[in-house]
Amino acid sequence: MINRERLDAKSFFQDQDRHNHFKVSPKQFKQTMTLLGVNPSIAEMESIVKIYGNKLGDIQYLPFLEDCKILKYVINEAYTGAKSTYQPFDIDFTGSKAIDKLMQKIRDMVKRHRIRLGEFLQDHDPLRKGRIEATKFRTTLYA
Repeated sequence: MINRERLDAKSFFQDQDRHNHFKVSPKQFKQTMTLLGVNPSIAEMESIVKIYGNKLGDIQYLPFLEDCKILKYVINEAYTGAKSTYQPFDIDFTGSKAIDKLMQKIRDMVKRHRIRLGEFLQDHDPLRKGRIEATKFRTTLYA
């Protein structure tokens, strides 16, 4: 049903996972599964807790989803005549020209939105290590 409806089961679990530790309580797990259209019984929940649970009793949902083969998406299926709606998104910042363009874009955004760049970067560096993840920077920069 999840594959047929093209639902992202991982995002349903991440909505319940407030601290992004990839684990939820058994109650949250059952609520999410019910929301996805699967109503596990008490015996099924006990076996899921035994297999995917940690010492505290929380269920680690990523291994569960991997074992269910829900995270596997096939983009290039057999040719049916329908056109694919998949649009690849790739930014290649190789070469000095690309870096110059990127730096100019950052300067323009800082001026246009009146961003204090130091404070902006510190917001995404909560441990004040002086570095942030490139993916986090890219998503905040293009948001």
